[in-house]
Amino acid sequence: MAAPDPTKLDMPQVLNRVFDEDNGLLRTSALATIVNADIDVSLDASEDNVAIQDGDGDQLAINPDGSINVVLSTSSGQVLSSSYAEVTGIVNGVTTLINSYLASSGDLLQKIEFSGTNIAEYELVIDGLTQDKKRTYFGNSLNGKFDFDNGLEILVGQLIEIYVVHNRPTVGDFNARIQILEG
Repeated sequence: MAAPDPTKLDMPQVLNRVFDEDNGLLRTSALATIVNADIDVSLDASEDNVAIQDGDGDQLAINPDGSINVVLSTSSGQVLSSSYAEVTGIVNGVTTLINSYLASSGDLLQKIEFSGTNIAEYELVIDGLTQDKKRTYFGNSLNGKFDFDNGLEILVGQLIEIYVVHNRPTVGDFNARIQILEG
């Protein structure tokens, strides 16, 4: 982009042209029109793809008369299990199990929170299959989570595991909490 042509005005002339001393304001050439009007929004669940919900998965249901009902998520929301575990003195390059949970009855995995003293990669494994990975970085938080708002259905006998591996030259300490909701 080429530099703009320099003006032939000196600095005081430029300031006099852009500053309105009587009002103490900069002069602009903008023109704005403000209209005071009501806006009607009409949504039809059969045609529109709009959902209003909170972080717990509870949704608002708009009735034909305009009133609103709250439709609760299918989970009872009660914490069935909150399992915490930690591992210490982990050397670099070694994939290490931090925590695990064996599902007992139609459980819902709500979240897994994790943290450590080194940057690392965390791996969520269910029944031996990697489901997700997250990484932490210096300059950012050294903790994170796998979050399933309404709960991820876990079948009886399925094994949930959270692993960590880091590549820092110093040993690291890591922890994880697996939180399960009643199904």
